[in-house]
Amino acid sequence: MTMYYGEIALKLKIWAKYLIFGILAVILTAVDQLSKEWIVKVTKGVEGRGFPVIKGLVNFTYVKNDGASMGLFGGQRIFLIIVTLVVFALGIWYYVKNRPENTLFIAATSLIASGAVGNLIDRIAFSYVRDFIDLDFVEFYIFNFADCAICVGAGLLILYAFINIKD
Repeated sequence: MTMYYGEIALKLKIWAKYLIFGILAVILTAVDQLSKEWIVKVTKGVEGRGFPVIKGLVNFTYVKNDGASMGLFGGQRIFLIIVTLVVFALGIWYYVKNRPENTLFIAATSLIASGAVGNLIDRIAFSYVRDFIDLDFVEFYIFNFADCAICVGAGLLILYAFINIKD
């Protein structure tokens, strides 16, 4: 089967997107891990210790979360690790099977993957996730950079779904 230059260029463009967003996911995972190491060092690993970043808006307060988002499934480390690995494997399977080309979809799933891997690393290494971003202006759970990546990615995925709804 002969490929034409246009087809080759299109395949290279798609693989370039995968590579760019794969590198972005690795960088975001590294930023997440480095920020968690930093907060542990600054607070000397004392849970509940922290400091204001922007007075009245954001504090950095170190906490250990042995659950998922908002403390759900607290103490269920193995379950959360298995769920994360299964969802990650399904995502890889989807990419291999469907080879998505949409930039918004690839960006969204890269953000979600980087956040999931960042928190998975914590769960495996420490049995809990290191959280520290504390919104002072609203009563909310303390979270981390990986959680932000997951939420932004989920928002972009919802946007992608709305844009691509077929009548």
